[in-house]
Amino acid sequence: MKFTDTGGVEHSLNFEDWCNPDGTLKLEKAEDTSGEYTSYIGKDGKAHRPLIESKYPNILSLLAYRIPTERDYSMINLRIKRFSQKTAGGTIKVPPQGTTIAGFDFDIDKLYLMRYEFKAKPISKEKTEEIWKDFYNDNPSVKRALKAARENSENAQDLISELFSQFTNSEFAKDIADTNVAKDRLYKYWKQAGLEGSPREAISKYITEHAERYNLEFEDYDYDKPPMSYIDDGGNNVEGNSRAVRNNMLIHLIQSRLSDPETFEERYTPGGFVNASHAARTLRELLFGDLSGIISNGKVDFDAIAERAKDKSTDPEPNYDPSDQ
Repeated sequence: MKFTDTGGVEHSLNFEDWCNPDGTLKLEKAEDTSGEYTSYIGKDGKAHRPLIESKYPNILSLLAYRIPTERDYSMINLRIKRFSQKTAGGTIKVPPQGTTIAGFDFDIDKLYLMRYEFKAKPISKEKTEEIWKDFYNDNPSVKRALKAARENSENAQDLISELFSQFTNSEFAKDIADTNVAKDRLYKYWKQAGLEGSPREAISKYITEHAERYNLEFEDYDYDKPPMSYIDDGGNNVEGNSRAVRNNMLIHLIQSRLSDPETFEERYTPGGFVNASHAARTLRELLFGDLSGIISNGKVDFDAIAERAKDKSTDPEPNYDPSDQ
C-alpha cells in the first residue's frame, strides 16, 4: 500500500499494520459509524471504523470514472473493503454490480481514480526532539552504540562541526541544529559509532515509515478563508485554502452528488440504451418475426411493431448462423 503526499513524497504503508492476514481491514470502535462505515461490520455484528481511517481520513474513499464517459453512471463512488497481498499483483477487484452500472465490460475502456490528498506538515523543533526519542526507543541497539561512542569521545564540539558540515543545504539538518546544539545529543556521535548512513538518512526513513504519526495531516476546507490566496488592495497577502484542500472539497462535492438519495436510482440505473433496445426489437421483428400486420403494401407500420413489442414473450428468437461469426 502506497500513496504520494502533496509534496510528491511517496509513503509506504505496512500491510500488517492495517489489515488482517486475509486482507480484511482491521477495525476499531468509533462514536459515529453511520454512513460510509455501515459496510464495515465487526465480529460483534456492529459497524466499525477501519483503523487506517483513524490515521488517514477518507483514504479508503475513491471516486472512479470511466473513459469514455457516457452519463452519470460512468462515475461512481467506491470504498476499499480489503487488500490483496503483493503476490496477487497489481489487480483491482470490483463488485459484479459495477459491470451493470458503469459498463465494466473488460474491453479497452480505462477506469481512472480520484482520491483525497494529504499534506506534509512542518516538523517543529519540539517535535524533532520527540521523534529522536521515539527513534531511540524503537532502535535500542543504535542508542547503545551512540552512547558507547559518546563515552569514548574526547572532543564533542569537533564532532558537531563535522556532522553538520555535510548538511549545509538540508532543511531537516537546520531544524535539528536549531533545536539547541549546545545539548549533548547522541546522534552527534553517529560516525564515531560506526553506524551506516547518516543521522539525516536514518531519521528521514524513520519519519517516512511513521508518516501517519508525525508529518501527515488531512486538511478540511476552511470556510472562513477564501478559496485561493490573493493580494488585497492594501498589498496584504490574504491566505486562502490550498490546492489540496480545494481538490478534496471537489471530490467531496462530487461524491455527495452521486450519493443523493433522491436521484440515486435514476443515476445508477443504466440508461441511454432504451432507443437502442427499441431499434434492436424492431430489427428482430423485421428479420425473424411474423410480418403479417407489420408490412402492408411494401410499407412498414412502426406503430404496429411498437404495439407488438410491449409483449416481451413474443420477442422473436434470432436465427443466427454460427458460421457467419
